[in-house]
Parts: sequence; C-alpha cells; structure tokens
Amino acid sequence: MGERARFYAPFARGLHQGGLHVAVTDLRGQGESTPVARRGVVYGYREMVDDDLPAVARAVCVGFPSSPAVLIGTASAASSRCSAARPSSPGCTPSC
Repeated sequence: MGERARFYAPFARGLHQGGLHVAVTDLRGQGESTPVARRGVVYGYREMVDDDLPAVARAVCVGFPSSPAVLIGTASAASSRCSAARPSSPGCTPSC
C-alpha cells in the first residue's frame, strides 16, 4: 500500500480512544524512517525482520508492559511483521 505511518494516525487514535495502546512505525527506508533509501545504503527484508521489527516489538513491550503486543502491517510490512512475530522478551508475546 505504500502509506506512511502517519496515514494511519486516525485509525490509531480510534483504537486509543477505544482503550488500546497504539504505536505506529515506518519500516526502514519507508516514510519518515532512516536511513533514507538511496545508492550506497544497503538493507532489505533481512534487516527489517531480524533487526527492526524485534526492536519495535521490544520497545512496545517496554513502553506498554501490561498490554498485549499485536503487530499489524500492510502489504510487504504484513509479511515482515508476521515473520518477526515471536516472543523476544519475558512476558511479551507479539502475535500476528
């Protein structure tokens, strides 16, 4: 879908108003994230799945320790997030 994380701000606000904790993120090289995709900057799905998404899951678990973590993504982000949905810290069980 290629939308930036801020595109989902109204959805995230609605979830939050419904009592949920919400965090949104742009994957590496997408939207407002860094590094910006350009020549000489090398990364791909491996870095997103092995490095970035577990870091997001850990940050969510630390930021919202009493809440369940559910990772949601669209298009390639969905498959990446589902691939990364594995427990990475005690008490944190991201699901897909």
